[in-house]
Amino acid sequence: MFEAGEIDFAVIAQPAQPSALQQQEIGQSAYACLLDQRACHVPIPLTLEDYLALPHILVSFSGRDGIVDHVLKKLRRTRRVQSALTHFSSLPPFLTGTRAVSTLPVHAARSLAAISGLTVCAAPIPLPSYTVSLLWQRTADTLWMRQLIRDAFQQVLPEPETLSLL
Repeated sequence: MFEAGEIDFAVIAQPAQPSALQQQEIGQSAYACLLDQRACHVPIPLTLEDYLALPHILVSFSGRDGIVDHVLKKLRRTRRVQSALTHFSSLPPFLTGTRAVSTLPVHAARSLAAISGLTVCAAPIPLPSYTVSLLWQRTADTLWMRQLIRDAFQQVLPEPETLSLL
């Protein structure tokens, strides 16, 4: 999309490979669970058993597996994926009033919870944190726009000291 001139900025969940694009780390993030606590009838924080007993809504470009599945495999556990979506923004209708959970980046979970009334909580498995970076083209280097994007993400990224708690 950069090459086609369709976008000037992008926020990604990992450092970019060396390229002609400029990049700046804007924070660290982690993963959290999003669910309708009333429909799920589970206590928060989730136990591993409650987490695995719930059907899962997977958000993945491939629609096949994700970081949760890789971590669970190391723990010799599995989850039951009820549905797979390709975009976080479509989660609220799938979770509202439904006995299901989704595990996603904490900044996405917090943003979706703010508009949907869903509950955000820590995942009961050891999911890694990751770097969030801003990419832009040299020709579109606008300091105020980079600051605007950084500030917006700082509002939803977890505080560094809470990353291990999520």
